[in-house]
This record gives sequence, C-alpha cells and structure tokens, in this order.
Amino acid sequence: MGKHLDITMDFNFPDIDLGNRCTSCGKDTSFGTGLFVNRIPSDADAELVLSGKTYHVTVEGYMCIECQTSCEKTKKEQENN
Repeated sequence: MGKHLDITMDFNFPDIDLGNRCTSCGKDTSFGTGLFVNRIPSDADAELVLSGKTYHVTVEGYMCIECQTSCEKTKKEQENN
C-alpha cells in the first residue's frame, strides 16, 4: 500500500481585480449607480477560502463614498481616544 503524503503548498495568488466593485462593501460603483463620481481606487487585504483552506489575497477595485466616510470616521475616533 502506498503512503499518503500531506503536502501543503504555499501558493501566492495574484491580486484579484474586482472591477467596479467596492473593496470594502462590494457595492457596484460603475457609471449610473450613483457611486461613480466619488469613488477612489482602492485595494484591500482579504481571505479566499478554497476547499476549506484559507489564503490571504489582495483585492483591487474602488472604494465607494459610503465606505470612505465610514473609514474616515473610524480613523478620527481612534485618533481622539
């Protein structure tokens, strides 16, 4: 009988392009959605789960104005504490 080897491969995934999606909330920021004008280019760290294994990846896209406002508010609160 053959021996079963548990081989864990450390795989580096390329950045994942979300297109017009917000890297924080996933909303569509494309033209005509009302979120196009105030969006900013963004990338974020994320987790990708495949077959029960978790991989750390970077996603690229845009950040919508709602998430920008939320991030700025959180940052100001942290600075004041």
